[in-house]
This record gives sequence, structure tokens and C-alpha cells, in this order.
Amino acid sequence: YNFSVIYYGILNISPGGSLTIDSTPSGAKIYLDGADTGSVTTHTFTNLIPGTHTLKLTLSGYKDWYGTVTVIAGLTTYVYATLTPTIIRLMPSVIQTQLNGTFTVDVVVEDVTNLMAGDIRLVYDSTKIQGEGITEGTSFLTKNGGNAFFTQKDITNGSVSVALAILGGSPPGVSGSGTVFSILFKTISAIPTSQITYDLVDLRDT
Repeated sequence: YNFSVIYYGILNISPGGSLTIDSTPSGAKIYLDGADTGSVTTHTFTNLIPGTHTLKLTLSGYKDWYGTVTVIAGLTTYVYATLTPTIIRLMPSVIQTQLNGTFTVDVVVEDVTNLMAGDIRLVYDSTKIQGEGITEGTSFLTKNGGNAFFTQKDITNGSVSVALAILGGSPPGVSGSGTVFSILFKTISAIPTSQITYDLVDLRDT
């Protein structure tokens, strides 16, 4: 006689948990456990493994947000993150000059993390001052060992447009505070009071 022995067992499958991530402002890219999820806030993930997970949110013009969250089986955990704008300043903030005088304005970022690319546009009253030249902030942008490339350095009537990329570095890009570029201006009016303001700031870590 031939006997067949069949074993029956019970497979216990623990239910996964859900995670809803929201941010102010919304539209931030979501990294979960170091991986790009391909989703942006606000978003709900389902069937996640219960336990502790790491989060990173990124949004152009804002500092990266980091956190940890504990997902509980069968429940939905909520995360609300408030993103902090990246600080970008014009230094010095006030300049005294005279007709035909020249002065330099530094475009400075503060506390950036893995800055790898950016587009910045400034506007000003071209009847009072005119842009003369742009100097790259190479010493800051390359301090991690990468190479900085300025793909656009345009001075037109009343605006300055700059686009840049940083390739390589360890870690990639550049972090911290420093001068991205400087602009040389010339005063062309006897009453040279003029504001220089941002029309576009798009700083990216990819």
C-alpha cells in the first residue's frame, strides 16, 4: 500500500497599515524608506508593513523635510508636515551709490540641502540701474567636490536670469549657506533709488 501524508497548516497574515501624508504647501515629492514613491502630497499609502518608516518630502523652493512614522496594522496613520521656504537673500540689502557708480549684489542661499540645480530671475528698474556682469559663486557651489555649470547668465533690460547645475560631489550637490552668484550694477540715474526683487526662485535637489 502507498500512503500519502498531507499536512495542513494555517498561514497567519498580519494586515498592513495605511499612511496618509499631507504637507503645507502640498505637492511635495514623497520618499519612503529612502525610495522615491513617485507620489506627492497629499497621498495615502495602503498595505504598508507595520513598524517604523522614514520619510522625506522635497519641494522646489523649500527645505527638505525629514521624519519617522510608526505604521500600525489595520489602522491609518496621519502625517502633517509644514515645509520651510529656502532662504535666499540679496546682500547687502541696502546700498548707497551715486550717478555712474558701480556696486555688487550677492545672491546668497542659506541652509540648503543637496542643492543640485536652480533657476533664479531678478528684476529691477532699468531707468535707474543697469546690470553690467555676473560672477559665478564657484567657491561655494563646488565645495563638495562637484562641478558647477551655469547654463544661463542673461542680463536684459530690467532683469537678470541665471540657470545652473551642479554635477557630482560627495555628497552630491552642495549644502549649507553661501553665494550662488554676484551681479555688478551701474547707476545711470541721478536719483538711483531702485528695488531689486525676485521674479523666480526654483532651487532643486535633483
